[in-house]
Formats: sequence, structure tokens, C-alpha cells
Amino acid sequence: MIRKVDNWELEETDKLVEYFPPAAGAFTNYGRMFVNTKKIDEETKFVVYTLEVLPDGCSNSLLLKLIKARSDTGKSPSTTMILRMLRIVGTSEKVASGPVVVHCVSGVGRAGTVILIDVILQRLFTSQLQVDLVEMFRHLRNQRASCLQREAQFLFVVASVVDYIGVS
Repeated sequence: MIRKVDNWELEETDKLVEYFPPAAGAFTNYGRMFVNTKKIDEETKFVVYTLEVLPDGCSNSLLLKLIKARSDTGKSPSTTMILRMLRIVGTSEKVASGPVVVHCVSGVGRAGTVILIDVILQRLFTSQLQVDLVEMFRHLRNQRASCLQREAQFLFVVASVVDYIGVS
């Protein structure tokens, strides 16, 4: 499963590389990979793409769910929006059978923010009640250099976790 975390509207300077057909039922080949957009589910704040990816000559398929978070203002999503996205991914039937990939345009800021929120929530609710935010942040940065680039992203992580605890 892939979670795509980025702005719905890209800046003029950003480049969007299309790596799947944008319409439901559409398919194409990218080199040796066959990519089929099986369905598109539009929600208020998300568009969820369900893709089938088949390597040439392979009968196994790979299910990808791309969740494009969008806000009404084109600015950063709310904590509620991110928590909803994590719930969509966590309740997907295919998550238990394989890894989840999270990405954004740069691959470090928004993606790292979502990953850290998810890791903290997993630890809090799997009887690992002691959560050292600074140590978890350091561990994530050791795995991906420059992850969570700004103080605001770290504060967003904390706000999201607090919001989740307040709702649960």
C-alpha cells in the first residue's frame, strides 16, 4: 500500500510525474509494469485510488491505495484529516500482508510527519505506554535523513496525537 501525502494543488514550480492512469478503469504500461486504476473513491477530504500493478510475465498483483489529502484552502491538512487517512490505511484488508509506503513531493517533510504520528499511536495502543518523542524522532531521522524538517511539523505530530487521544 502507498500513502501519498501532498497538496492537492501543486505550486507552479512543482513537477507532478504521473505514474498511474488518473481515470477509473484506465490502464497503461510503464516499461514492463502494467498499471490499472481499478477504482476511485472520492471522499470529502480524500481521493482514494485503488491500483493494480503487475510486472510483465507475473500473475501476482500488487494492490496500491493512493490517498491524496486535500484541504479546502490548499494549505496543510488538519490533524483530523491525517488521523482519518491513518484510519483508512489501518482498516485496509491488505495492510497486514505487506509494507506500507508513504511519500510526498520531497519525501521527508509531510511523509515523515505522518509516519511519526502513526508510529507513536501504534506504540501508545500496543501496551508500550512509554513513548519518548525525541528518541522516536531521532530514530526516524536516522532512517531517513532530513525527516521532519521544521519545528511546525514536529508540533503537528504532537497536536495530532493529542487530538487522537482526546477523541478515543
